[in-house]
Amino acid sequence: MPWKFPLKSDNTDFVKYFQCFSAGAKLLCQHILEEAELKAEDFKHLIVGNYNVSMLKNYAMMTGFKPKQLYYPNLRDIAHAYSSDLLITLSHLREEGWGSSVFIRNR
Repeated sequence: MPWKFPLKSDNTDFVKYFQCFSAGAKLLCQHILEEAELKAEDFKHLIVGNYNVSMLKNYAMMTGFKPKQLYYPNLRDIAHAYSSDLLITLSHLREEGWGSSVFIRNR
């Protein structure tokens, strides 16, 4: 049976979903960094999907990165282009010289 996520009209299910997503993202990033024996400070850039700036900053902070590490040069011009976000952003980074550590998070 496929998983379903019915939302209640009062948004309580969405709040629970977001809390679970946030906790999962935090644990996942902690695990990846621990396994690699790295810290968030070891990376110059954090690349995630092109969502709104508030969401990006929230994501950075909840996963141990600083908002200044976010790299989103095309957010205003392209916005969220689904699975293309990361590739487009990486191409911009490559044009700028690429020579830095990048942490990429895709769903």
